[in-house]
Amino acid sequence: AATSPDRLTTRAAVPGTPWTLRLEAPRDLVLASVNSLRWLPWLLLAALALAAITGVWLLWRVLASARRQREANVALHESRDQIHNLVDALEEGVALHHADGRTELLNASAKRLVDSEGGILNGLPPDWQLLDEAGAPLAADETPVKRALHSGAACSEVVALQRPDGSRRWLK
Repeated sequence: AATSPDRLTTRAAVPGTPWTLRLEAPRDLVLASVNSLRWLPWLLLAALALAAITGVWLLWRVLASARRQREANVALHESRDQIHNLVDALEEGVALHHADGRTELLNASAKRLVDSEGGILNGLPPDWQLLDEAGAPLAADETPVKRALHSGAACSEVVALQRPDGSRRWLK
């Protein structure tokens, strides 16, 4: 069926059926509503521009934050290197113990005490013993380091480090 020029028509097939849906409306009524929204494209363009500006600003913030993070990491590494150099220059043996029992940051004097070139130890070397002031072996949980790690308080006592050859180094 032909439609008049003052009417708009559209058709669409209904999936799964032999039917066709046909919509028809007065041309003036449809176009009147379109013509009243002439500002809509400008609003959409403004929203797009605002989104683009916001995206550029967020990208700038992320890049600035990443730069500050890199600078902080470099400063942290430099500070850590300075501390290692300072501690390594001490004549006293210094070791940093982690809560899991790993020993890290052995300075040169501490490395000489345990005959180690490495910077990390997992306990004493084999056949070495830690002795109390009277010369009796200390149980693994009775060492000053273990007690300090469990209690959170510093321990200061005299102990001996006995090597496999029988020689002892007294430590405080």
